[in-house]
Amino acid sequence: MSTRVDTFNQSRQPLFSILCTLLARSTRMTMTYIGNTTRHWYRNYKTRAQLARLPDYILKDVGLKRADVIRETSKPFWRQ
Repeated sequence: MSTRVDTFNQSRQPLFSILCTLLARSTRMTMTYIGNTTRHWYRNYKTRAQLARLPDYILKDVGLKRADVIRETSKPFWRQ
């Protein structure tokens, strides 16, 4: 009886190891995605704030109007 239990536990060990590996990989991928998304949102927030502070003569140099800036800066940080 003991031999059957040992055999059963040994056959489950690789499956458990595989599941742990997949869970760890999935968690890393999720955390990477969250980190990348957060950085992207923060970059949107910062660059729109910097754009809003530019004076009109610089906006004219780069071919933008104040209305373009207002439209861009009124977007939520998560929008492109």
